[in-house]
Amino acid sequence: MTPKRVREIVEAYGADPVRWPAAERDAALAMVRTDEALAAFVQESRRLDLLLDQFAPPLQRANADELTRQIAAATQEMPAQRDARDPAVDWRRWFAWPKLAGLAMAGLIGFTVGWSGLDAHLGDWAAPTVVALVPADGLETVLEAGAPW
Repeated sequence: MTPKRVREIVEAYGADPVRWPAAERDAALAMVRTDEALAAFVQESRRLDLLLDQFAPPLQRANADELTRQIAAATQEMPAQRDARDPAVDWRRWFAWPKLAGLAMAGLIGFTVGWSGLDAHLGDWAAPTVVALVPADGLETVLEAGAPW
C-alpha cells in the first residue's frame, strides 16, 4: 500500500473506512495511522463528506412515476424549439451561406463554359504530343506531332 493509493481510495470512496474496498481497508487504515499527512488528508475529506451528505440527491426525493413523467416530457421537446434557444445554431447557419454561394457559383461558371463553347479551344492550348520512334539501328528519333519541320 502506498500513500498515493490511499489518496486514490479516499478520493473515490470518501473518508469513511466502511466504504473502502475490504481487501485494502486494513492496509490503508494502517498507513493513515502512521502518516500524519495522510491523516490530515482523510480529516479534510471527512469534512467534505459531511458537507456533501447534507444535500440529498434529487433522485432520492422523486418517486418512479414522477421520474418517468419528467423523462417523457424531456424527450417530447421538439428540435426546432431547442434550436431556437441555442445561439450556436444561428452561428452555424450564418457561416453556411459562403459554402452554398461558392457551390452555386462553381455550378454557374461550369454551365456557362459548357454552354458557350469556351472549352472547345482548350485543345489548342495543350502541349504538343511527343512521339518517340526507335529505328532498327538503336538510335532514337523524337518527332513532335504537328511541328512545322
